[in-house]
Amino acid sequence: MPEFYTGGGDWGETSLADGTRVGKGSPEIALLGGLDELNAHLGLARTVLGTSCSDVVSVLGRLQDQLFTLGAELALPVGVRDSTPQITMSEVVEIERHIDRFSTPFSALQSFVVPGGSHGAAQLHVARGVARRVELLGVALFRDRPVRHEILVYLNRLSSLLFVLALHVNRKMGFPECPPSYFPADTRRWDDSSPAQGVFHDQVEAKIV
Repeated sequence: MPEFYTGGGDWGETSLADGTRVGKGSPEIALLGGLDELNAHLGLARTVLGTSCSDVVSVLGRLQDQLFTLGAELALPVGVRDSTPQITMSEVVEIERHIDRFSTPFSALQSFVVPGGSHGAAQLHVARGVARRVELLGVALFRDRPVRHEILVYLNRLSSLLFVLALHVNRKMGFPECPPSYFPADTRRWDDSSPAQGVFHDQVEAKIV
C-alpha cells in the first residue's frame, strides 16, 4: 500500500521533485498549493456541470491535465531539467482559441457581472478567482527565481477563460447576467424567486441574454 503520511513535513518543510527540502512557506510551495487548489475547483465544476455542458466539461478536463504538467515543472529546483513536459505558447494559443469561441455572444459586454446564476457558473467564478490568485503567486515567485514567461502568460489567460466559460454556462442554462450596483444596498431590490437568484428589477435592461 502507498504511504499516505510520512511525517516528513511535520517540521514545516517538504520536498521538491528531486528531493530538495524547502520550507512549506516558500514561494514555490505556495504556488504549487495554489495550483492544487485550482485543480480541485475545476474538478468540482466538472462534477456540477455533468452532461449539461459537455463542451465546457471537456475544456476543464484539458485544463486539469495542464495544471498537473505545470506543477510538475515548478516542483523542480532552479536549474534542474528532466524530461518533464512543459506548458508552452501552444497551450496559451489553445486557451485563446477557447476564449474567442465561447465569448462571441458577449461582445457587447460593457461592465462587470455579479458572480452567480447557475450552480456551474458560480463554481467557475470561484475557480476564476482562485486562478487570479495563483497568477499573483506566480508573479511573486518570478521575483525570487527564474520562471518561464510562458507560465505567467498561461496563468493570465486562464482566469480570462474561466470568466468566459461562466458566462457561457449561464447563457446555456437560461440564467441572465446582471451588472453590479454601485449604490447603497437599500436602493435596489432582489428577486430571490427568479431563476437567476438575484436579478435587479431596476437593471433588467442591462442583462446579458
